[in-house]
Amino acid sequence: MEVVNLYTGYEGEPEMVFSLLQEDTVIKKLCIWDGHFSFIIESCKADNGEYQGLACPYHSGYLDDKYVILNLIECLDALVNTNISNEDKETQNVYYEIIKLFQEAIEANATIYIETL
Repeated sequence: MEVVNLYTGYEGEPEMVFSLLQEDTVIKKLCIWDGHFSFIIESCKADNGEYQGLACPYHSGYLDDKYVILNLIECLDALVNTNISNEDKETQNVYYEIIKLFQEAIEANATIYIETL
């Protein structure tokens, strides 16, 4: 299993783990500080008063536990259309790793779930 650890240096702070599952086996994990994720999601704009992609469960409080993402393409589209140019380089790196994970999941017809630790 591949692990991309972008959480180092944030020990003791809340962590989010994105797991890519293929045929009930975790094949990749992306570990990040939840602050980076918050910065990214807060940059997502509501469309006609409704959030799209990961911003919807984020603003609804569903990402507090284990959350299975059912709409990978919609989430990827919303992320790609989010402007994070004002964020620091570390947050931008996390952003691109999340996008890469979603692209890999879509190509592999896999599933992603998120856990907040």
